[in-house]
Amino acid sequence: MFFWMLISRVWKKHHVFVAGSALWISSMIVLYWVGPGDLNLLYGLIAARGFAAGSAYLLPQSMLADTIRLDELRSGKRREGLFYSLFLSLVKLAMAFSQGLINFVLGYLGYHAPDAGAIGGVGRFSDLVDNSMIDTQPHGVLLALRILISPVPIALLLVAIACAVAYPIVFHQAEAGVLLEQTDSDSSDEQGDMVRASV
Repeated sequence: MFFWMLISRVWKKHHVFVAGSALWISSMIVLYWVGPGDLNLLYGLIAARGFAAGSAYLLPQSMLADTIRLDELRSGKRREGLFYSLFLSLVKLAMAFSQGLINFVLGYLGYHAPDAGAIGGVGRFSDLVDNSMIDTQPHGVLLALRILISPVPIALLLVAIACAVAYPIVFHQAEAGVLLEQTDSDSSDEQGDMVRASV
């Protein structure tokens, strides 16, 4: 995330988000075709995906702060609680829905929990990679897993990219500073009037 934070100081935030999401999408496209025994490729994809995911987790929250600031400049009201509660509620709702949907789909397709003797207590990932201790699943389950970890997230990221490009939060810092000073000045005047009225 530190890398994406530095880049966001040079590039516009929605551009950094698009770049990180594009890298994430690239890794997921390759991940769809990973097969048994492709251990080195899998390690590389995990590293690339983790690196790219930093932008998807960092930049939206940073852009949310810019959105809150822009809303204050336009409306003169501070509504951080409203924005953050809505953002977090949608994140939790999406997580709950996705986990429930995945469990339903895999159960419907015949997923069964691995036998305890298949993977329990081994502690060596290489035993799973060389097929010596892999617990078999129906073909439909394996295909569903590939779709759920590649095409579905790619489609959602493409929607997020389209939204970031169509609705960028870009404004000049100098103009924002002037507007904030005006907003603070107006607030101070209102508070002064209220104090004088009470006296």
